[in-house]
Amino acid sequence: MHPFDNVFVPLPRYRIAICSSCHNAVFPSSIKTHVNTHHCYLPVRHRQQIIQRAVELERRGIVGSDVSGIQFPSPGDPAVPGLPVWPDGKKCIVPGPDGHPCGHIRRTYRGIQAHCRDAHGWTNVRARGRPSAGVSPGGEGDVWVDSIHCQQFGKTGTLQRLFEVTPAQASTSTMEGSVHQSHRTQQSR
Repeated sequence: MHPFDNVFVPLPRYRIAICSSCHNAVFPSSIKTHVNTHHCYLPVRHRQQIIQRAVELERRGIVGSDVSGIQFPSPGDPAVPGLPVWPDGKKCIVPGPDGHPCGHIRRTYRGIQAHCRDAHGWTNVRARGRPSAGVSPGGEGDVWVDSIHCQQFGKTGTLQRLFEVTPAQASTSTMEGSVHQSHRTQQSR
């Protein structure tokens, strides 16, 4: 097996390669830095082979050279393998100029409220302070919907954009379970 395939999973449909241990998309232009920083335990020869393979995949058009080459999944697409799935997304449903819902996703109430306020001029009609028991945060259902399954390709720049996915049926993926389990473990401490 080629050293590249031990570390990365190329996903031609999205024109990205996912680092299987870091769970992020990595572009050919940053593979060298990524491998030398996060996978310095690999022999130099293997790291060089990984870099050469990434350049080859870019040249063949399998992996995009930068963010502009990424194909983000459409809402309803299956979850991207190798990335964690979060079930707590909040999606903006304010109609845009074309009449279609905005679709912007955030994972916190504060984040979606800030988006709706800044992008759409929304104001929260609920007064400040502690919410009454059983009352949802102002705006839920009116300008956003809750419990959207979402993912992101990375933690910086355009890669951190959240996108809606359909989770695996029957049982959740191993990665999703491990992410939620570690989150529950941290909460119980």
